[in-house]
Amino acid sequence: MRGWSMAWKVLLGAAVVLVVVGAAVFVLAPVSFGYTGWYAYSPLSSSFAFDGMYPLTPGRVTGAALVVVGLLIAAGIAGWLLGRRSARV
Repeated sequence: MRGWSMAWKVLLGAAVVLVVVGAAVFVLAPVSFGYTGWYAYSPLSSSFAFDGMYPLTPGRVTGAALVVVGLLIAAGIAGWLLGRRSARV
């Protein structure tokens, strides 16, 4: 049983690291693929490309995925600890 007390602490630490690293990657990732310039007219009027307010570049997707995985691990550990504690009644 002693191994489990150390295992959840290590997993919780890894989850916190994943959330922090994922948030840093998300914030520091380039916002767009590149600047295309300003046009006074629509160069391709038949197509419409919306970059959105926060375009999802590969770096931002990776950062968001790391945050989600870290939060899922932390939520799983919290649920396991709460369930384990209530079973002692």
